[in-house]
Amino acid sequence: MIGIDEEGTLARLKALRRTIFDPKIAEHHGRVVKNTGDGAIAEFASVVDAVRCADEIQRGMAKQNIDVPQDKRIELRIGIHVGDIIIEE
Repeated sequence: MIGIDEEGTLARLKALRRTIFDPKIAEHHGRVVKNTGDGAIAEFASVVDAVRCADEIQRGMAKQNIDVPQDKRIELRIGIHVGDIIIEE
């Protein structure tokens, strides 16, 4: 989608961050460590919070996509890494 309509896709992602991602991350005691345009890294103190947050984001995206044509849907891959995080600078 970025290759076809970069500005429109990034605008839609920004809106989704504001309405779904950021509120869910905050609700589950997480924080966004890095945004990469079409991706993000979030940190959670609890893996349970991370999994619940991911589940709720995916459910929110499914609701968001109900009336969106298949070729226009933003679908997410969410991975969860369990391990220590090293933050420098």
